[in-house]
Amino acid sequence: MLTARRQAYRESLREEILDAARQLFVKNGYEETSMRGIAAKVGCSPGILYHYFQDKGDIMAHLVRETFHQGDEAVVKSPPVAPGATVTTLSAPAVKAELPSELLKRRPDVREADAKLAAALARLKQSKTDLYPKINLNGLVGRQGTSVSSLAFGGGNFFSLGPQLQLPIFSGGRIKANIAAQQARVEQQRIAYRNELLVAFEEAANALTNLQRQREREGKLAAAAQSARTSLDLSQDLQQAGLNDFLAVLDSQRSLLDAEFQQLLARTQVPVESVALYKALAGGWPQ
Repeated sequence: MLTARRQAYRESLREEILDAARQLFVKNGYEETSMRGIAAKVGCSPGILYHYFQDKGDIMAHLVRETFHQGDEAVVKSPPVAPGATVTTLSAPAVKAELPSELLKRRPDVREADAKLAAALARLKQSKTDLYPKINLNGLVGRQGTSVSSLAFGGGNFFSLGPQLQLPIFSGGRIKANIAAQQARVEQQRIAYRNELLVAFEEAANALTNLQRQREREGKLAAAAQSARTSLDLSQDLQQAGLNDFLAVLDSQRSLLDAEFQQLLARTQVPVESVALYKALAGGWPQ
């Protein structure tokens, strides 16, 4: 009875360690997670972890094994995803080989550069209007008197109406200098707008290329994992027939776990690259 309870406790603690490691891997990433951090989350000393696992790579290997051998009940998850979704079922949205460049107009940096260029063009247009004559029509109406009582009579009424013509005769040099300055600002904003477009094109093209390459890498690693499974089956058949030793079977199992682990990493990287493309386009894309 005591042995059974101790075994149950060990299994429970092992599951707690795996669950804590899974959460830290998802939250902080594999490289930023340490055995000490896993132990702190479980609430035990780091030495206890080494009774169950050699290092965090061993923990990841167990998680990978559970993921690929439990199907829809996989325990390694990559949030944010829909409830019940797992790494084995998670898939990135399909992307066409070519996307319309009009999608880049939604980017905040491109829209900001476009607005600044439009404002500079408006100021240039306004500065050019100073070269033309201006006609102002002024009017004045009132009543005057020497006392308050005299304001009631109509003899104190007055009004005036007349145009006023302004010619840029003596300010022509200043106006032309202002126009030249505005033209320089327009050219500056035009260059800034072109640079923003080039940066947007570069980021979108890199994100699209990385996503396509990651999909191809995932497919190749899936084929490699399938080959490793076939190799394991052959090794087991040979070992059962007495034509091979068990060390070859263990080596095939190690190769299969390594191939499955690499496939899992590639599969989780595809949604990450999709997010990068979504960010580069400032939104989604037509399917």
